[in-house]
Amino acid sequence: SLTAISNLRRGSDGNLTAYYQFLINRLVSNLSYSEHNNLTGGPYDWRLGLNSLNRTTYFTELQGYIQSLYSTNNNTKVVIIAHSLGNKLAHSFLVSQEPKWKSTFIAGYIAISPPWIGSVDAVEALISGINLGDGEIDSARMAPAERTFESTYLLLPDPKHYT
Repeated sequence: SLTAISNLRRGSDGNLTAYYQFLINRLVSNLSYSEHNNLTGGPYDWRLGLNSLNRTTYFTELQGYIQSLYSTNNNTKVVIIAHSLGNKLAHSFLVSQEPKWKSTFIAGYIAISPPWIGSVDAVEALISGINLGDGEIDSARMAPAERTFESTYLLLPDPKHYT
């Protein structure tokens, strides 16, 4: 469902932001995509790290979901679009697939704001907390929780690129 991705986080006014809504609208109006038919989301628990997600059935379910989209759309290959941490997940998923599977089912991959070399936000999250754009939550109260999220450590800056 696109509901899980169209409005991802609260803005400074406390309202949900239409995070992916612009892209969704363009794909629907300009390229004739339609929700549930050939345009859908693949939400995941962003607090988990890649190893935890891989230990769950997420990758297996995602593989089946992609195969289903392919089949229900006249064997049309799938384009994966990922944002931020989702890029590390998408990359890990694609690397774990056999080349034949990828050449059969995947047409392409579009990375939006990928944190390939990490993010200084992860450092802030560990030290003092980040309220994730939700003005109702005190950042300092988020820090203890963020220290338990595997994904926070996955996003730490790569020392080779931050000196």
